[in-house]
Amino acid sequence: MDQAVGDHEDALADEDERAAVVGGEQLELARINLVESVMHAEVAVLRASGRIEATEGG
Repeated sequence: MDQAVGDHEDALADEDERAAVVGGEQLELARINLVESVMHAEVAVLRASGRIEATEGG
């Protein structure tokens, strides 16, 4: 019975570790999206203020 309990605890620990990795990946993607949004906002402000001009591609 002790082996079954140990196996179950190991399985729960593995599941927690996988959830932490997925959560960490989601957090990193959210951080990247935030940085990208800030960069786009900065460009929009610079364009609106006339400090940079819009290019053909942007």
